[in-house]
Amino acid sequence: MFRSRAATPYEDELRPKRKAFSRLPNAYRMCGHWYELPGGMGRYERVPCLKLTGRWLRDVGFEIGARVAVEVKEGSITLTVIETPPPVAPKVPRQVQRELAHTGRLS
Repeated sequence: MFRSRAATPYEDELRPKRKAFSRLPNAYRMCGHWYELPGGMGRYERVPCLKLTGRWLRDVGFEIGARVAVEVKEGSITLTVIETPPPVAPKVPRQVQRELAHTGRLS
């Protein structure tokens, strides 16, 4: 017999949560970006663009805020971390901050 989705409101809670993972990319596709030509006049030139994102970058040492050296050769780009950012302390949730300010302790 057919069961509607409304009849199983907690189905998602019964399903085990998947752990976040990172996967090394096999390949990326170059995309295009438009630059205005010198002198303006509404003329634009299309240039290649490459955007790298993913947990895999953090896993191999590219933290947010790191300074990166770029070495370019014909048909090859090499990225090297030259300066890692200082560790950032995790933020305290606002509700916890209010409770500490009000009572001076956590419940």
